[in-house]
Amino acid sequence: LNLMTIAGLALGAGNFVDNAIVVVEAMFRRLQRGESATDAAAGGAGDVGAAIAASTLTTCIVFLPVIFVKGLAARLVEGLAFTVTVSMIASLAAAVLLIPALSRWLLPKDGVKALDPGSRRIETIVGLLLDRPLMTVGVATALAVVSFLAMGRLGSELLPPSDPRQFSVRLVAQAGTRVESTAATVATIEGLLREAAGKDIVAMLSEVGRIPEDDRLIREEQTEENTARIT
Repeated sequence: LNLMTIAGLALGAGNFVDNAIVVVEAMFRRLQRGESATDAAAGGAGDVGAAIAASTLTTCIVFLPVIFVKGLAARLVEGLAFTVTVSMIASLAAAVLLIPALSRWLLPKDGVKALDPGSRRIETIVGLLLDRPLMTVGVATALAVVSFLAMGRLGSELLPPSDPRQFSVRLVAQAGTRVESTAATVATIEGLLREAAGKDIVAMLSEVGRIPEDDRLIREEQTEENTARIT
C-alpha cells in the first residue's frame, strides 16, 4: 500500500457506488411498474448490466498503455493502474451479481414511493435548456474554448516540486576507492554543509558504500564502495 495504490482503491470504491446506484434505480423503476422483488432485481440488473459493463471496462482500458511505459513513469503509475483495474472489475461484479442478490431481501415488497422529490425541478430546468438549444450549445462551446486556452497556460511536469526543506547530494568517487576513504570524504562534505548552513540544518543522513536492495525505491542506482548519498 502506498499513495498510488490507495488512490486506485479510492477510485474503485467510487465506481462501485456509481454502478450500484444505477442498478438499484433500475430495480426500483421496475418495482414502480408493479413487478415482484425477484423479477425487479433480475430485470433491473439485466437492463443496465451491459451499460455499466461498458463504462467500467472503458475506464480499465484507459490504463492499458501503462504496459508500454518504461522507467520512472512506469514505477509511478503501475501500482495505480493495477489497483484501479482490479477494483473496477470487482465493482462491476458486485453491482451485477451481489446487489441483485441482496435486493431479493432488501427491496420493499409492497410498492415504492418516488426517490427523488426534486425530479420535477430537474425536468423543468432540462425543458428550459431544450427550448433554447442554440444558446445552450453556444455557452457550452464558449466554456470549452476558455478551458482549452486556460489549460495551455498551465504547463506540464512529471512530478510536483519536491519538498524544499530537504535535498540530497550524491557522491561518486573514482572506481576502486575503499569505503573508508569514501566515508572520510563524506565527513568532509558534512562539515562544509554544517558550516555553510549553520542552524538551518536540523538533521543529516549519510549512506556510504553498498546499500541493501529495496524494491520500494523508485530510482535504481549503483551503490558500490565508492558511492555515497547525503540527505
